[in-house]
Amino acid sequence: MKEPKVQPRRLDLGHLHEGATIEGIFRVRSASEFKSIEVSYDPAGNENLFEIINPMSDRQWVHLIPFRLSCKRPGKWEIRVKIDTGEQTVVLRISAGISADNPRRKRILFCGTPYHQHVTEFELENLRLIIREFNVGFDALFLLPNELSSYQLIVLNPQGLQKLKEADWSSIDSYLSKDGVLLVMANHFMQSSVSLANRLLTKYGITYADKEYGEIVCGDTHFAKSSSIVNEVRRLRFFRPSPLLLSGTAHSVVANPLDLSESLIATGGPKSNIVAIGQSLLYDLVGYTWPFDNGKLFANIAMFAQGFDVSSA
Repeated sequence: MKEPKVQPRRLDLGHLHEGATIEGIFRVRSASEFKSIEVSYDPAGNENLFEIINPMSDRQWVHLIPFRLSCKRPGKWEIRVKIDTGEQTVVLRISAGISADNPRRKRILFCGTPYHQHVTEFELENLRLIIREFNVGFDALFLLPNELSSYQLIVLNPQGLQKLKEADWSSIDSYLSKDGVLLVMANHFMQSSVSLANRLLTKYGITYADKEYGEIVCGDTHFAKSSSIVNEVRRLRFFRPSPLLLSGTAHSVVANPLDLSESLIATGGPKSNIVAIGQSLLYDLVGYTWPFDNGKLFANIAMFAQGFDVSSA
């Protein structure tokens, strides 16, 4: 009998900071139902760090296992989640190193979480590098929390948009009015994300068009030279992007070379503290390597959240 298939099989979270909360999902394909799920810790004594949240099946024998990791104290550890189907067992592994918190440390929120059943190891590796090099604290959550003031940057992707509660819309507006930086990712490919992003952004002069292109490669002739978002960025790759239509005080950062009346990246908001990108996946920011600079683009946005001016003249 085939061994159950797990995605991701191992989740190395890299360098985290005390106080972080990480939520994610494992997916397990098996030939039968679960009989038991057993969690163990190395070293022992970390039993209150990890919890499984309402496992579910999205179709026959495809099981989703949401989890929450609370980084309550410094240390280095590994968590093993052993799943017994009655005929076979499979072990999921989560590891991280947690350093002592600094109250003045900059913090990033990913909403929804990048730690899901479709993430690739390449994405995780690049994300670990960015978090390590910027020395930022971050949370990765399914839902937007009630308190946003501690975050310098919120990355709001389609999964996060789809789970916004009614009170969250005004909370985001309040966050923006207090200098918080918001990165919105949406496109036609991720159904409903365009209309939800527009509910949030149209009043700030940014509207997603509910259509998509194929592959677009942009060079610096299409960049707003005055924006530090594209500082040292030479080429960007977009796959199935949805264009942005701008009005009022919104500014184009990267124009669409196929239609210069449209943008692929734009800034807007009360203090030009919204960055909108016509892409929906984290891979579009950290998954491309040479000759493209999408990772540098994301690093620049993180720098912007730490006080750099990226508004266009």
